[in-house]
Amino acid sequence: MGVRFSLIPDSFFTQKIVNNFSETFLAKCLDRISFLLIFILIKKIRDMYSLNCDYYTAEFPTLGDLIAHIMISGMDPNYEITRNGKGTGEMAIDFVEF
Repeated sequence: MGVRFSLIPDSFFTQKIVNNFSETFLAKCLDRISFLLIFILIKKIRDMYSLNCDYYTAEFPTLGDLIAHIMISGMDPNYEITRNGKGTGEMAIDFVEF
């Protein structure tokens, strides 16, 4: 009898390495997937404001940003405001300060 020497590690040690790799790999994949899903969800949930006008394609995350852009760009404010592509029933001119 003597000391047994092997280039292949015992099964317990090998299993532990494989399990750690699998858990780490799975955690990284889940982190990436969850980040992607959260990003998509945030993008869909965010309200975007624009005008109901064929040639005005700009969208803004807040109504204030939309009104500021209308005032700065000289856009005609006599159009209905849309939120996520649906009309709100309010005209942009109602929010413009003269």
